[in-house]
Amino acid sequence: AGMAGMAGRVARTPPTLIRSTGEVPDPNGIMNDQFMSVLKDSLSRQGEESLTSGPEADEFRKSATVEMLEGALSQSVNSLRVMNAWKQQIDAQVVAQEKQVQRLHFALTKAKNDAAYMQSMKKMMFEVSD
Repeated sequence: AGMAGMAGRVARTPPTLIRSTGEVPDPNGIMNDQFMSVLKDSLSRQGEESLTSGPEADEFRKSATVEMLEGALSQSVNSLRVMNAWKQQIDAQVVAQEKQVQRLHFALTKAKNDAAYMQSMKKMMFEVSD
């Protein structure tokens, strides 16, 4: 669309109710005095044509699908980051546990060997003393 697309369009005039009376029919109650005061200040600075001129909404607004997918992607990236941190912690714990298993296995083997050595020493002492 861009600027070339806007050249062929006829600008709509703003509602005459705002210009003539300053009041707009408001069945939902969102156009209160404070809102209207801010709107009038803005229109006095930018001119009433600012209501209908400027870039088309499609040129600068994302679609709801794009916004939803960007939000889902952001959450997914954050979840992946957290899970990778957990994985690193788990991997470190696995390495530490493997070392602990090796140490305990070594200690158990040594204790069994020491016990066997002591048993054979006792047996030899009794055989020598006879």
